[in-house]
Parts: sequence; structure tokens; C-alpha cells
Amino acid sequence: MSYYAWKVSASGRPDFEGIGTLSDLEAYLDASGLPGASPSRPIIEWTLRMQHKGQGYYKEPTNSEDRWSLLWIELAGRN
Repeated sequence: MSYYAWKVSASGRPDFEGIGTLSDLEAYLDASGLPGASPSRPIIEWTLRMQHKGQGYYKEPTNSEDRWSLLWIELAGRN
């Protein structure tokens, strides 16, 4: 099982940082109330397909007031 460090940034909210599995990240996004974050499975799948060297990025394509972003990095040696 792989572990990841992630950061979610959203306008008008403090940044949220976490460490865990992608299932943990999915649960956080589903419960976050961020626009377009739920269901989060497609977001996780998209970032996995588009990752580069163990890093994934996502920016929610909503208007600027609701926009949020996700950055995750796979942690080496924690598998």
C-alpha cells in the first residue's frame, strides 16, 4: 500500500495538508464540501493517470471564487 502527502488549497479556507492512502484522500474530498469534490473517485483516477514521477495535481475548473486545487506526492519508503 502506498502512502501520500497531500495539500488542498481553496479560496476562503485554510489549506489542508494530510498524509495517508489515496482512499484517505478520497474520503477527505468527499466530506470536504468543496464544489465538484464529490464524488472524488474520478478526481483521484484522473490524477493517477496524469501523474509525473509520483506527483499528481488537480485544479477544479469552476469559477474563481469556488476554485480549489489538490497536490499530492507519493512518499518513498512507506509502501
